[in-house]
Amino acid sequence: MKVIANLIGLFFLLLVIGCSNNPINQDWDNNESFVDSILNQISQQQNTSKRSEIIFLDSAIQGKSLNLKQQLQVYAYKSGLYCYYLQNTDSAKLYADSMSYVLSDKDPNAYPNAFTYTYYTQGDAAYANNQFN
Repeated sequence: MKVIANLIGLFFLLLVIGCSNNPINQDWDNNESFVDSILNQISQQQNTSKRSEIIFLDSAIQGKSLNLKQQLQVYAYKSGLYCYYLQNTDSAKLYADSMSYVLSDKDPNAYPNAFTYTYYTQGDAAYANNQFN
């Protein structure tokens, strides 16, 4: 009985320590940025072509300095448009690869959210291009 009580106590101790040491990833800012508001405006538009959405996005970010999250959002949005709406899988893969290029000098352990977002986008582009491996 004493062994079981000690094991339960150890389990709860590890549970408390594990939950209290939850590191906050600094690679992904959860505050809404101007890119978020641009993408929201685009998604609320009615009767627009997907090519005009890309032109609007490009003109809205022209000359602006984008942080890592914003760059990845723009590339992922364009990749999704080319992948699912414009049926141009080569362009979708190109934008997904651009996301990898932006992260080429970053450590995956320091930027887990950015790498996850990039891998999902690359997976979508590869799937649309019938590259299942």
